[in-house]
Amino acid sequence: MKEKESKEIILIVDDNELNLEILKLILEDEFNNFQIIITNNGYEALKKVEAKKPAIILLNFMMPGIDGLEVCHILKKKTATKDIPIIFTSGCPKDELEFLEICGADFVQLPFITKELITCIKKNLQ
Repeated sequence: MKEKESKEIILIVDDNELNLEILKLILEDEFNNFQIIITNNGYEALKKVEAKKPAIILLNFMMPGIDGLEVCHILKKKTATKDIPIIFTSGCPKDELEFLEICGADFVQLPFITKELITCIKKNLQ
């Protein structure tokens, strides 16, 4: 258990349970030196970031309650979290421009292409 706790973290935030499970399976296989943590809403994401600062966040743009854009705003305002790379995921290409202008490290359109997603994550982890 201690080994798992010492691993760097990739946080996945999406209100779609199927997306969460697919992303988790793909990332656990590709990034086995990371702990993959999932949550289905922005409020929980903020709590998880406070508890354990992730190396990178995959964040869905549109979610009920607090959406991905607001989560990003909150994280970018705090000194402790402003430098965490955030990759937005969205099924709507018009979201990309708004996100990148405001606070994003990168953007992956849903449905995602696995190779593209992995390349994007590796690029942002460097």
